[in-house]
Amino acid sequence: MTLSNGDELKFWSRTVDGQAFPDRLEVRISPDGSATLPIDDGSGEDVGSYSELLFSINPDLEGGDAYPDVWTEYTVLVDGLAAPTMTRLALRYYVTEGGPSGSNSNFIGVDTLSLTTFPLTVGENAFDGFSHFVNANDEFVLRASTQMENVVIYNTLGQQVINTKLANTNEVVNVAALNSGVYIATVSINGASKTVKFVKK
Repeated sequence: MTLSNGDELKFWSRTVDGQAFPDRLEVRISPDGSATLPIDDGSGEDVGSYSELLFSINPDLEGGDAYPDVWTEYTVLVDGLAAPTMTRLALRYYVTEGGPSGSNSNFIGVDTLSLTTFPLTVGENAFDGFSHFVNANDEFVLRASTQMENVVIYNTLGQQVINTKLANTNEVVNVAALNSGVYIATVSINGASKTVKFVKK
């Protein structure tokens, strides 16, 4: 199907009660639309054309409750597309050192998966001249040629961490309270939206 940056994938997932072996689940997209499957070379590292990692549950394969043992809903925003693209998403169960003699890997469940697409309501020129960066003062700086309306920031778990109204072409959002890591921001201008990634150090 045709996907655009900012489209929304939702699903529920969990592992077993009291799991002792870490699990990991990735959500990936094929940015060029070729949807080429991975090559089974024995390493488990190849991802085919699904090169853009959108989201990961338990990316560091930690134990404990890093992968929840109760049904938990996740929201993942499509990103990494140069333009609306006929492409596919992939759920990748990716666990190293698994199997009977390994120290990782149990099993997981995935349920109630849905995908919502959002058609553009204005021309693409709404974001002409748009730029963003994080400055040395832990401020997320947004600049556009048209007045911005809103920014919503999510962490890599799909959890909303900031939702701020905007009213100017140059805006600053304080992100000092956020943990270090990668975040996804959706900026709104005249009813259209653009999704970008940034790193908080």
